[in-house]
Amino acid sequence: LNIIRGNIGKTIFPGAMRRVRSSASKVQGFVQAMRKGEVGLVLMHGANLVHALPPSFEVAYGLKQADLVVSFASHLDESAKLAHLVLPASHSIESWGDVRVVPGVYGLTQPAMRTVFDTRSLGDMLLGIADVAGKKSAFGGHDGFESYLKASWQKLHQSIGAPGDFKKFWLESLERGGYFAAANLEEKKKAQDPKNKKVTEK
Repeated sequence: LNIIRGNIGKTIFPGAMRRVRSSASKVQGFVQAMRKGEVGLVLMHGANLVHALPPSFEVAYGLKQADLVVSFASHLDESAKLAHLVLPASHSIESWGDVRVVPGVYGLTQPAMRTVFDTRSLGDMLLGIADVAGKKSAFGGHDGFESYLKASWQKLHQSIGAPGDFKKFWLESLERGGYFAAANLEEKKKAQDPKNKKVTEK
């Protein structure tokens, strides 16, 4: 559809898309290390390795060799069944979060609904674990992930030199679902283009 509408090169830039940092060989190497008993801790979130990877990888056997396997699955899938500890994580639409897919694109998500079941967001659980382990200071001493996330975006606001105060920047980012520096830069270039100025004057 984007090709038909002529969006390639205008709003869609294939060359700027994020490149996959992992590969099948790297995943296979990790599983092999598990099978050899070289992996002490495995944390699983948003991935069902036993179901997703080929049987030849022998993921189930590898998980059984790890000292501790923790699953943050929201339901008891094939991988969670092999975990020593299952900490059900809230759904993404119940959680705060952000993502930086490519340079200049900062996605921001907020809860669209209250939690349906007795779950916690992954961020809140990791902060809670750090607190119990006496490592709360490593995350700035924040009590919840929302507070931690907001502090992170305060640093972002300062580093990218976004206009306005942080409160305005934060609220606008929540409304838009993020801050898109690349798009804003493109808009500025268009506004400064003499051709566009002439059209505006007419």
